[in-house]
Formats: sequence, structure tokens, C-alpha cells
Amino acid sequence: MSATSTMECTASIGNEIQERMEQFLKSRILGNAQVFKCDFKEGLLLIRGKVGTYYAKQLAQEFARQIPGVEQVNNHLTVEKA
Repeated sequence: MSATSTMECTASIGNEIQERMEQFLKSRILGNAQVFKCDFKEGLLLIRGKVGTYYAKQLAQEFARQIPGVEQVNNHLTVEKA
């Protein structure tokens, strides 16, 4: 396998992980009105955005830890009550 193929595969896995996390945030925590961003690189998943409760923040972090390929989670979700 060439270096280019490896990089493409890694990028594909990273995109899949980001998509899984973003889908979870949209459907289970944030709804459509909130803004968030997920970035994944070399086993590290960074999640940023706004949630309404500390429980939602913790739930997002625990979901992220369950995703295959995620070795570390940096949870930068902020809690902002409506």
C-alpha cells in the first residue's frame, strides 16, 4: 500500500468518525438550532459547541469514547442554559 493510499484511508476513517459524532450530536443532544464542530486526527476527537446541560456534555463525551478508532476525546462543549 502506498503512502497516498494510507493517507486517504486515514482521512476516510477520520471523516467517518466525525460524521458519526456529528450525527449523534444532531439527533440526541443538540438538535438543529445549535452550532458545533468535530475534528478527528490521529486518534484524537475534538468536539466543540454548545449544549443545554452538563449531562448532555457528558453524554456526548461517553458516546465519543465508544467510537472505534477514537483513542482520546477533548470535550470543549460549553453548557449554556436557554
